[in-house]
Amino acid sequence: MRAPVLAPGRCLRGLLLLPLATILLLLGSSCYSLHNENSWIRIQNMGSANATIEIKYLSEEGQTVAVQTCPTWGVCPYIAPGAGWTFAESQNPALPSGFVGSAIITSDQPIAVLLAKDADGNGGYYETAGDTVSLNAGSDKLYLPLVINRDGYYQNWDSRFAVQNMGSTTACATLVYTSNATDAEVHRDPAPGATPQPNCPKGGVAIAPGGTLFRSFLTMGVGPYFTGSVRVDLVQNGQGTPPSQQYIVATTDIFSSNSRHFSGYSGLTSADMGTSLVLPLIERTAGGEWSTDFEIMNADPAKPANVSIRIDGWDGNNQFVSKTTTFPVRSSRQCFQDSDWANCLTPGDTLPQNFHDGTAWVTSDQPVGVIVSRGSNRGDTYVSYRGLRVDSAGQQVYLPLVNKNSATGGSRTGWSSWVRVMVADGGPANLRIRYIDPSLPGGEVSYSTSMYRTNTFITPWEQGLPDGFVGSMVIESDRPIVALGNVTAGPFPGDSDLMYEGVVAQ
Repeated sequence: MRAPVLAPGRCLRGLLLLPLATILLLLGSSCYSLHNENSWIRIQNMGSANATIEIKYLSEEGQTVAVQTCPTWGVCPYIAPGAGWTFAESQNPALPSGFVGSAIITSDQPIAVLLAKDADGNGGYYETAGDTVSLNAGSDKLYLPLVINRDGYYQNWDSRFAVQNMGSTTACATLVYTSNATDAEVHRDPAPGATPQPNCPKGGVAIAPGGTLFRSFLTMGVGPYFTGSVRVDLVQNGQGTPPSQQYIVATTDIFSSNSRHFSGYSGLTSADMGTSLVLPLIERTAGGEWSTDFEIMNADPAKPANVSIRIDGWDGNNQFVSKTTTFPVRSSRQCFQDSDWANCLTPGDTLPQNFHDGTAWVTSDQPVGVIVSRGSNRGDTYVSYRGLRVDSAGQQVYLPLVNKNSATGGSRTGWSSWVRVMVADGGPANLRIRYIDPSLPGGEVSYSTSMYRTNTFITPWEQGLPDGFVGSMVIESDRPIVALGNVTAGPFPGDSDLMYEGVVAQ
């Protein structure tokens, strides 16, 4: 494993999680700080009327600390259809400094939510990570495809994760670790035969309503040089609540101890695992700089998955390249596109250097999940995104945050975005692009365009958008599509990018 561990002396704080729905929760971690870490939430209205929002902040134990409502005079307005608003926890006077906990977000309209974490590191360096989040509508398992514990040649890559109970009764969760090295289960938390915890007579770690369960290198229970996956299994609690009625969500962050690489992704529910997935962005030293790798997780190691992958894209001479491969995955496997031996292609086969504008289709005879990571070999930029089920694509996709050369505080100038769109079946589509914010004349700038297979919309190139734009985006299509949003802080040193999945209207 070469890509993201804890630096000595850090304590992971501020790890936040938000699911998506009319009612949402947000969570924060209680140990391990990436220096001065804060979180912010971007909420986009997916409904047809103005949205009102209530955010109830909870302690780590689930006790109410503060309540914020929107609209509030002088603080925040109604959120218009398609528009968004950013809630920065560092600017909330009702939250004490050092607050770590969770929140319940309630809206009278359907909403899309982007959760982000910012860390101002020593020496003026900056790190950011984020993801949109979705509600667990009743899944007896949760999947974290990429989890790392002090791996890499210098043991410099690591991860942290948190699981939150969104339900009204105790959640009883067992963490099952599977390793890439052995392609098998290597650890359970709690261990088999452990004394049952109160409220969980059939086993599992008890997570109180609104409570959170945190794990880092100090508490994972697996040794160094671990890269693999974690499955969260639920069992009936002491109140008789079955697993399908226990509602949990999770988030994972990945980072490096000897660089500023920092990314995050939301945990996958059973509904997110699938037998046909799309990966909208795959690269090998694209532009001499950008490469990806992806981790494949099998939902059930007792049923080995036969996985087939087709990767399409262009080489440095803009010649079309297509590669196919098939291999078994019992638990989890990582594929590095910039490697000649660990790329999961047929032995001896490789992607060309400067392979760009790539996509991948993943098919399997058993449900799998995929996390894709993208990094730069010239700097600290590192982002992650989830592989998307083909049948989850839709004709209306919401992107909560897009920027065009916007400045935010001090030397953080030039915030901008790009949005990657992929037609789910690889064919043509006609799109309506809508940039939305009340600051625009009439509330939006929109236009129509067509595309084939993929397109990338780069906000600094959008002549109809004014510099300084901070808003949201809605993409309407005559064919099912998926989208990725990327936000960058421009010249601010460190890892200034985050990537998130666009939210498809149901």
